[in-house]
Amino acid sequence: MATGFLFTCFYFVLGLPDAMATNDVMDGNEEFPWILREMEIAGSRLPCSPIILFGTLLCIALVGFILYTDSGTYVWAEVRHILLKDPTEDAEKRLLQWKKEIGNELPKFNAYIKEHCPDFKNGGKSGRFYKGDLDPSFDKAVFDANVPVKTVVGPVKTSSGWHLIYIEKRSF
Repeated sequence: MATGFLFTCFYFVLGLPDAMATNDVMDGNEEFPWILREMEIAGSRLPCSPIILFGTLLCIALVGFILYTDSGTYVWAEVRHILLKDPTEDAEKRLLQWKKEIGNELPKFNAYIKEHCPDFKNGGKSGRFYKGDLDPSFDKAVFDANVPVKTVVGPVKTSSGWHLIYIEKRSF
């Protein structure tokens, strides 16, 4: 959709100068409507008409809006997680037990991160990420609208291993 829209905008914007490319327009011939004449702003003559300038700015704004809304970048989250790289069912059972012990308490979750994931130099924080950036099963768990913020989710299996996730912040 965005590609067709871009093509139409650029055809419109780049097609108008062909109609204006005569010397009459460049010389400021008054036979052309004001909207097709070159502009003068603060003593400087711009090499395009108001319609070209307005059309270009409108296209840029609309394409930016379309790309922004199509990309899903307005949905984000910040989480902490515990990762067990063991792909077996044993890792899942351990995470289920830890989830019961932790509840939804962040200090306990942080203690488990320090104890079981010493490689996590940032305390298991993911930083801000957007829907679609990570493994689909991780996204599904984090961006589930039925799961409130400040809760522990999991265990979740990804290609990296098993995760226990604490959702700190989230935007839909």
